[in-house]
Amino acid sequence: MSYGYSVSAGDSTFHDAKASTVFSSRCPYCKVHCESQREATTWGVTGWVEDWFACCSRCGWWSYESDSDDTSGNPTYHSIAAVMKKFESDSREIPIDPLVQYIARGQELIHSIHPAKLEELVGAIYSEILGYKVESCSYARPDKGIDLIVVHAIEGRTLAIQVKRHRSPIELGMIHQFFGAMVDNERKEGVFVTSGRFRSGALATADSLRRKTGIRIDLVDGRRLLEFIGIMNVGRQRPRASDFGFWMSHPYFGKR
Repeated sequence: MSYGYSVSAGDSTFHDAKASTVFSSRCPYCKVHCESQREATTWGVTGWVEDWFACCSRCGWWSYESDSDDTSGNPTYHSIAAVMKKFESDSREIPIDPLVQYIARGQELIHSIHPAKLEELVGAIYSEILGYKVESCSYARPDKGIDLIVVHAIEGRTLAIQVKRHRSPIELGMIHQFFGAMVDNERKEGVFVTSGRFRSGALATADSLRRKTGIRIDLVDGRRLLEFIGIMNVGRQRPRASDFGFWMSHPYFGKR
């Protein structure tokens, strides 16, 4: 499956496309360095093109980029990446990009992913959308009741996050357990995230704990979580050549 494509023409879009490149000499699945091949061609005074291709010998993942100027000096850039191997939705190896695309197809699919990937996905939401930096992610390690610690890059605000992949409603006792973990870890602000929903009275319980102790716990249910994933999915959609007038008016492609 292909999970990234970007193309650009002209100064304003060229830099955007190059900044969002999907080309890499390191396989995101196997975490190994891939052998890269380069081909470069020049013509005239200003015309040139440089192509790079990288492929993983383990899983077949590959990526490609092309960076060029035509004879008038107009820069273009595009990149694409794909994987030959099929990954199960509950695999811990699947990267975030294809995982986001997978979940965006239907809300029930979020319940089939690996719990560790859900934690990683929540961390990506807080870092990419909300401006936080993931300080720690504790899946499969002693976490003292806290799965993620994130720190806001500008405000310095720290959040403790609990992530649960649950189809059934989150019981009030689980919120109290998270509250106890926050007290033990001396945390003042936290977020309880679930792929499902909260039992009736959960919001009132969190509000009561905040008023009595000053410890704040925000609740994020599956509906809100899917909204964030939808935002991430839109942000990962790459423009295609047809999105740019330059390509459609180029002498090699004709006009329309």
